[in-house]
Amino acid sequence: MLVNKKSTLIRIICGILAVYLLVLSLNGNSGSEKRFSWITMVKANSAESIKTRPVEGNQMKDTAAEEKMVGFWQDLPFVAARYGDNYLFFADKTFRFKYNEAYDTRRLIGFSGRWEITNDQLILQVTQLTIVVGGTLEKSPTSASGYAIVNGDMHTVTIDPPEKIVLQLSEYLVDNSSPRPITRKIGGEQFWRLTHNPALYK
Repeated sequence: MLVNKKSTLIRIICGILAVYLLVLSLNGNSGSEKRFSWITMVKANSAESIKTRPVEGNQMKDTAAEEKMVGFWQDLPFVAARYGDNYLFFADKTFRFKYNEAYDTRRLIGFSGRWEITNDQLILQVTQLTIVVGGTLEKSPTSASGYAIVNGDMHTVTIDPPEKIVLQLSEYLVDNSSPRPITRKIGGEQFWRLTHNPALYK
């Protein structure tokens, strides 16, 4: 009986590792910029803008900045037929990031965890990945790439210990040409706050 339990546990661990490695190997650009690499945590074409590093010394959390950051942020200043790359920052300090929905060939759909702001840096602790496993690649008239993964299964993978990502934050700007004028760069990429209430886009 003990041997059976041990072998079952080994199979579960191997299964989780296999799924994680699948995400690492299959998450291509799919026509959309690959904003994160799960091996190096470095932005593909701008290594200085996204990287991991320890938070040490006398750095202090900025509560006021965190309250202002709460909301739904998207890399487009408007809502199209599908959402672009977007962040949901919740007041309870949890977050969710989702890639552009128009690229249906992506295996890594998004990730989530906890967040905070320290010295104008956004600190993400990634605890879960949302991935697509299986399915077949077929032509699709509704996908931006012309192809989509059909009949794939959505899975959530827990990352333990969490992965830390540190993103530089720019100053807030007002985009008067947009109905959602509040904008700032997150990790070198421009995002607009579509609403201060992220629950509207859950």
